[in-house]
Amino acid sequence: MQVIPFQVRQLWSSHEIRLLVLLSLILQIFLIFLAPLRKRSANRILSLLLWSFYLSADYVATLALGNLLNMQTQDTDESMSGDIMAFWAPFLLLHLGGPDSITSYSLEDNELWWRHLLGLVVQVSVAVLIFLESLPSPLYWKPAILVFIVGFLKFGERTLALRSASMDELRDSMVHKPDPGPNYPKFMEEYVSRREAGLNAYIKREDEPLPPDKEAELATIVLSDVKVIHKGYHFFTIFKRIAVDLVLTFRDRLESQPFFWSRTPAQAFRLVEVELSFLYDILHTKALHVHSPCGRFLRGLSFGLIFLALVLFHQCDKQGYKRVDITITYVLLSAALVLEIMSIVLLLVSDWMIVWLDRRHMESLAAAIIRHVNLVLPNGKPRWSNSMRQYDLIRYFRRRPVSNIFLQINLPSLPHLFAGKLKAAKVNIIEYFPKVKETWRNCWYISSLDVPDYLKKLIFEELKRKSKSAQNSSDLNGLRSCRGELALKQESCINLMWSVQKEFDESIMLWHIATTLCNQTEVSHSEQSGDERTYYRENNNKSRGGEVHVEIENSNSEEDQIGNDEKHYSTKLRAEISKMVSNYMMYLLVLQPAMMPPGIGKIRFQDTCAEAEKFFEAEEPAQDDKHACLLLLDVVTEIEPIEVKGDRSKSVLFDACRLVKELKQLNADKRWRVASAVWLELLGYAAINCGAYSHAKQLSSGGELLSHIWFLMVHMGIGEQYRIESGHARVKLIVDK
Repeated sequence: MQVIPFQVRQLWSSHEIRLLVLLSLILQIFLIFLAPLRKRSANRILSLLLWSFYLSADYVATLALGNLLNMQTQDTDESMSGDIMAFWAPFLLLHLGGPDSITSYSLEDNELWWRHLLGLVVQVSVAVLIFLESLPSPLYWKPAILVFIVGFLKFGERTLALRSASMDELRDSMVHKPDPGPNYPKFMEEYVSRREAGLNAYIKREDEPLPPDKEAELATIVLSDVKVIHKGYHFFTIFKRIAVDLVLTFRDRLESQPFFWSRTPAQAFRLVEVELSFLYDILHTKALHVHSPCGRFLRGLSFGLIFLALVLFHQCDKQGYKRVDITITYVLLSAALVLEIMSIVLLLVSDWMIVWLDRRHMESLAAAIIRHVNLVLPNGKPRWSNSMRQYDLIRYFRRRPVSNIFLQINLPSLPHLFAGKLKAAKVNIIEYFPKVKETWRNCWYISSLDVPDYLKKLIFEELKRKSKSAQNSSDLNGLRSCRGELALKQESCINLMWSVQKEFDESIMLWHIATTLCNQTEVSHSEQSGDERTYYRENNNKSRGGEVHVEIENSNSEEDQIGNDEKHYSTKLRAEISKMVSNYMMYLLVLQPAMMPPGIGKIRFQDTCAEAEKFFEAEEPAQDDKHACLLLLDVVTEIEPIEVKGDRSKSVLFDACRLVKELKQLNADKRWRVASAVWLELLGYAAINCGAYSHAKQLSSGGELLSHIWFLMVHMGIGEQYRIESGHARVKLIVDK
């Protein structure tokens, strides 16, 4: 039985190479337009499309080269077509070089640079063989050689970019020359000789002098859009070392700490945003090579050679060649020329060019470029997704069976019988494959919201306050280990200390469930006041199975909100912040466990879900989330659950209920002040203790708020990377006469 119709197979057989070459070109066009979007978006559909195009581009170009070689080595009646098709081989090399905006899809691709090097050798060899096989009719040698040079350079540049972005090479490029320090043996020899001569010799040590405090002076500096990018690049060149686990010095801290202290929260987060954008560029694009003198020369050379190839091809005698092949060749040349122009334009409007211009005192030109870019990209548009995903465990506890979810999916365009079978098939797949079932459920209960400015402000002010309160480097290092203890001590809630002294994942789940229970059982803010602080609106809330985006709309300006009833406002705001951070941390724990400190979070999550499912099956059906929370709080928890159940089950469901009852003993203002302070410490602990590799890995999928907090904490002096605290000692040998 022939699955593929004869007409389709005949069409593919006669036009296979033509279709593959055009498909390769189309994939390049998609990549050059979509690749710049991925660092600004956490959209999963975009990631899936980009992943598909990225992998397909290399496969299609390689397959087309192989078919070209196969055609050239066979005796065919289409010798004339074979000659012009051989001219397409250099274009496939050009496509294998890829656009400047994407060299790797993930960090793992960078580590496999040697595989691309092998591919470079093989594919260039294949292209050369195709030329050699077309020697009897070398009609297009001149334009073909020009395109071949460009293709080889582009392919080689991509391989070099992958190599330089691999962690080992990146680390080696940042390591300073070996430092043996002062000549200790010579100094001791001098010291001993003086002592043996009967002289009263002793040493006097002087540490490197500290730079003067410039915080007041730095506070007066106005950061324009150009200066933000330039200053962000300056700090990036220093602090990029933390991305590969290299050390920083006390001088690095003394340079960044007062500068960030003197900034507003918006400026500080924007500077960090610029730094991480530069880090993304060196990890996943050709930026490091494109913006070098050699790279700029290569862009001009590529444009000139392709333009010359187009002119030479236009002058060639095309008599006897198929019109379709001539048209495809013109399309390839024109598209290559347009893509080169686009790469030059992107080079000229990039942040790297802004820095280059500002260094040469051309700030007005740089500002003009930014203004024109903002016509396309709205002013203030973040260089990352600026979103934080949310995962509400109580909502997950109340989940309906997956089969019920699918039965609610409407398929009106399908016949009734077929639709019913399709639904049943989906239910069976999901129910009998636990991994698929769990993934579906997790995705079902994820929402997303934009990171509000007031959350950034609170995070910045909290880090600034703690950083300034540290008296020495030891105090700063101590802030790394704070995960709620400091907040509870400051609020005199020592009785709650047990909840943050457990394993980190257990503390996250305890406080997440407790925060949700407190939030759901509080009197609604809208009932307290007609002037609501915020309201949530879920887009596409009737859709099922997709990610829901939640917007937070401000009813007043930030200045107005701190107005008359500051205490009431503060309570509501901290309740919202607690909920946001709680759901975000739960999302990281369940779906991004690599960004969390090591633990048994998955086991604890599964056991807690199992206990909740068992509980709600035994109880009356919960009408909504609030009713479910009230049912949980009705359970008597005088005795610790571990005393009754033992420690085999790692569920924390009713431990969290005990925590809620203790929190309920506080008034609302203090309760949410404590909760928000604990969550900010837990957030900071996760950020600073997450591995640099995990942070870097998130940059290619829109970035994470956690990574921005990580960079901000290091700028504030909080981080284990500061291993050099005094530098070279200046020791003098003093001899008393």
